[in-house]
Amino acid sequence: GLELSGARLGIVGLGRIGKAVAQRAQAFGMEIGYFNRKPIDREAEQALNATYFSSVDELAEFSDILSLHCPLNEASRHLVNREILNKLGPEGFLINTARGPVVDEAALAEALHNRAIAGAGIDVFEHEPEIYPDLLTAPNAVLLPHIGSATHKTRQKMAEMAAGAIDHVLQGREDQADNLVV
Repeated sequence: GLELSGARLGIVGLGRIGKAVAQRAQAFGMEIGYFNRKPIDREAEQALNATYFSSVDELAEFSDILSLHCPLNEASRHLVNREILNKLGPEGFLINTARGPVVDEAALAEALHNRAIAGAGIDVFEHEPEIYPDLLTAPNAVLLPHIGSATHKTRQKMAEMAAGAIDHVLQGREDQADNLVV
């Protein structure tokens, strides 16, 4: 397997979650690169010891592990495609806990079967709950059923937020119900 100490972690989407991943990666002595629509502020960049890359292509070439934490929009749909996976290379790993459609699942399955990348960890899928069939038989892939939020504390908070939103709607305060959702 890959030694994390000294490995290069590429993060697509250095928002709240991406920054938390970067902080944890620092503890392993990883070199951190990132791609955002625009660079984060210099102070935060220095605190994370992170290097900005102006394209996902460049970030993939840099990375031993490419971790996705970006929102889904038209610009990010199939952002990770055959070209990006080829740039990640046969020693590279892909982690997707962002949104399923950010990854072209057919290209990912092909890359895994052809050993164009070393492996993948996927927690989200393009057409949940369905999984692209060739991903199910792909070597070196860990597929999880969208359980990133499956902790007791997180689920409790989600239930409280949902109950609060329902209460607001029942009391005729629909305009305030959206404020309860993170």
